[in-house]
Amino acid sequence: MPSLFAKPITELKGVGTKRAELFKKLGAPTAGALLRLYPRAYEDWSNPCAAAEAPLDTPCTVRATVETVGGAVFARSGVMLIKARAADLSGNVLDLVFFNNPYIPRLLTAGQTYLFHGKVTRNRGQRQMVSPLFAEIGKAPGLRPIRRGAGAFAGRDTRPDSRSAAHGIRPLRATVCARKHSPPAGPGKHGGRAAAAGL
Repeated sequence: MPSLFAKPITELKGVGTKRAELFKKLGAPTAGALLRLYPRAYEDWSNPCAAAEAPLDTPCTVRATVETVGGAVFARSGVMLIKARAADLSGNVLDLVFFNNPYIPRLLTAGQTYLFHGKVTRNRGQRQMVSPLFAEIGKAPGLRPIRRGAGAFAGRDTRPDSRSAAHGIRPLRATVCARKHSPPAGPGKHGGRAAAAGL
């Protein structure tokens, strides 16, 4: 009987052909390889700051409420541009700029509070974030894993796929979790989706 670790990743729930190709580029064509796909680093979203207190040109997390979301505008080069505006509890404004992402108007809701992660810069005296990752309050990760080859998985959370792989390899789950120095996840306990629109 072939090892369950050799189970093709396409047999995992929720992994289609396109997603499987991305996993293969990361070196995870099987369930076992996915379980060994450790993050190269983590982003800390657990201590968000106000827009006015955010350090410039340094990755950080800002808590702000969306005030407006504009429609798509196309530059002469053909690049799609969508701008939004958010503000913290003190009314400090943070402009948000997104490129080539037509789903932003659906993902951001005026009046909703989010955590935005990225680099704050100044544009004509106004603080802004360009293509930040974001998640609703209550759904944001404390620590967000960063995988190697992040370009293929920008804004994507691979944890549900990893859990699916672990549930499919029940006899070996304890060994895998011991190697990762973490307790096994119980069946059916699914963590929140990290957000990220924009990875």
